[in-house]
Amino acid sequence: MYGLPKDFDPAVFVGRVVEMTCFTSNTINVHFDAGVSVTLEGSFLHSFDNGNDQASQTIPIRKSELMRLIGSQVIAGSIDPPGTLVLTFDSGDILKCLDDLPNYEAYTLRIGEREIIV
Repeated sequence: MYGLPKDFDPAVFVGRVVEMTCFTSNTINVHFDAGVSVTLEGSFLHSFDNGNDQASQTIPIRKSELMRLIGSQVIAGSIDPPGTLVLTFDSGDILKCLDDLPNYEAYTLRIGEREIIV
């Protein structure tokens, strides 16, 4: 909806380890160490097994492979403009937080005290 701020640096995720994934009826929360998290409220793309498996999903979901991210470390972060966040993990998994809801929030980032609504 809002895109990412022009000054946002996705490198803030590099080195962060996924500690927990939480599922509710309307959100998925991916919690990293150091007080960093992503709350998915819209669509996302999760690629795994070296890209052989790929799941494009929209909240609410019935099943997911996101639990496999627990313990994985982010090795790269990038942005597909205007607001898709792409996180690549040491496991080979890739999580794309899509900014595809023009009238609603797609996801929220929390980095310490800072909150970014996309």
